[in-house]
Amino acid sequence: MTERIARHRLSRGPQWTCVEEPLDIAGVLENLPSGADGVLLDCVTLWLCNVLMKEGSSSFEPRKNALLDALKKTRHEVIIVGNEVGMGIVPDNELSREFRDYAGWLNQAIAGIADKVVLVVAGIPIALKNKSKRKTVKYV
Repeated sequence: MTERIARHRLSRGPQWTCVEEPLDIAGVLENLPSGADGVLLDCVTLWLCNVLMKEGSSSFEPRKNALLDALKKTRHEVIIVGNEVGMGIVPDNELSREFRDYAGWLNQAIAGIADKVVLVVAGIPIALKNKSKRKTVKYV
């Protein structure tokens, strides 16, 4: 994983400002510099894993609600990357089933406020929602 992260950092180049925040994404969104062009949040599913593993399921609702509030308030364009984990078989263990449920609820909540929602399958983007607004939250 360390090698993968290093390779990713090199490939994005110096024009990107990177904030690596495992839990308080809402705080980052609320404190963006005014000159920022936009935000690429990659990936909200990993963030969910961090919340569940580090803070427990009782933190899901408050963290989710803080994230949704921050997304609604930001003046920056935000592109969010997440994983669809509910399309396969139902996992055989409780932790995996719980994660799958929380990911589904999180995906639904973000998609509900997003202007655009795109599902990417085999590298092909499929537009699920496309509302035109001044500020855009995109969920990929």
